[in-house]
Amino acid sequence: MLAKKGTKLYSIFYNKCPQCHEGAFFKTNNPYNLSQFDKMDKKCSVCNQSFEPETGFYYGAMYVSYGINVLIFLAFWIISSYVLPKDAATWKSFVLIITPSLLLVPVTYRLARLVWINMFVSKKTTD
Repeated sequence: MLAKKGTKLYSIFYNKCPQCHEGAFFKTNNPYNLSQFDKMDKKCSVCNQSFEPETGFYYGAMYVSYGINVLIFLAFWIISSYVLPKDAATWKSFVLIITPSLLLVPVTYRLARLVWINMFVSKKTTD
């Protein structure tokens, strides 16, 4: 198991509500269902937590997405420097870096939104 239930990582990696960790954040767990990958409910079906606390809330997720994409670019740049010969054409490195980045757009979009909301919503504690 990647993360224990009740942690922010659990909410992020398992597409769960940041407050109750029960309800689904996105309507589908498959980011490659391209007609549904960005669809989310307005509120959690379990705890009623709003998934859009204010208008424009997810603009900040663009910064998270940028950071994730920089890490992806960096990782594939390092991989390309080891996989490709030193005299390889620049376009080959470009293709090796850009292709996975484009293929991961639905994943990074969802990941950025989940990270962003988890930065602002705390897990509900029962006293």
